[in-house]
Amino acid sequence: MVIEIIEGNWTKTPITGSAYQVSTIGINAVTLHDSNPYFFLFSDIDTKEREQLREVLKVYRNRNLSCYFYETTKGWHVISTVLLRLRKWISLCNLLRPLIPDYSFDTIRYSMRSSDGKMLYFEDWNHKELESYDLHYYILQKFNCDLKHFQEHFVSSKIDWTIYNQLRLKKIRHL
Repeated sequence: MVIEIIEGNWTKTPITGSAYQVSTIGINAVTLHDSNPYFFLFSDIDTKEREQLREVLKVYRNRNLSCYFYETTKGWHVISTVLLRLRKWISLCNLLRPLIPDYSFDTIRYSMRSSDGKMLYFEDWNHKELESYDLHYYILQKFNCDLKHFQEHFVSSKIDWTIYNQLRLKKIRHL
């Protein structure tokens, strides 16, 4: 174990840093309905600034995409349940990229963290496109909510899950 003095540590108390990995479950953007590929639009906003969230939600609203959104440890997750064809999904990703430059739009974290918000918000801006009943179900299950109404444009689609590792750093102060 290497003990180091970290800059900004005004007490000059030795601090060690240890790294560990956390396995995280995520949902991939690609889905299948009737053997045809579709995509979900995800946004992972790494800031708590409300204006940034408003700008992202404006894109979803202007494109008539229903979406869930909730606060995360570092910002917000926005998840649309609308089934999108590849070209439309790519054009929406390109439209959002200036707002969320460090996000690849291919996977969204599903695993809940204790520091994530407990409130789930929903905007029903879609009035004609197919939506994934399964994605609605899993998002509502994550927040212990019931799917109270069945929409006629909800269809079953295969959710593609992934497990990935995230690096965590733990700082230990030695007194």
